[in-house]
Amino acid sequence: MPSIIKRITDTAERLYELRRSITQKEEESRRELEAMKTERDAVQALLLAELNKNGLSSIKVKSGDSFSKGVRKSIEIVFEPHALRWATQNKAVSINKLLVAQLLKDKTELPPCFKFIETEFVAIRHAKSV
Repeated sequence: MPSIIKRITDTAERLYELRRSITQKEEESRRELEAMKTERDAVQALLLAELNKNGLSSIKVKSGDSFSKGVRKSIEIVFEPHALRWATQNKAVSINKLLVAQLLKDKTELPPCFKFIETEFVAIRHAKSV
């Protein structure tokens, strides 16, 4: 029996090391990417300003790629009660499953339009640092 526990403990230790390494790499990558994205956004804003200032709609670079101005339209909600009524009438409402799960988590009986699904996973509790 002790060899089984050792084997399982060794597997858990390996999982711990892999998770720790992945977390470190993800954090390093996240910092690098955030810096690059910040620079990209600044250069993109500068390019857009220069295109507008000079009355251009696009510019081509040495690689042959072109950067073109575009306009993206989006909707902003001004009065939520009316927007919800309109969205309901026009079937433009979606269900927030996370919120539904929170509202129904303690219910013994669910409305017939919902069901709980259980998925197994491995969780880790980190040891307290001394």
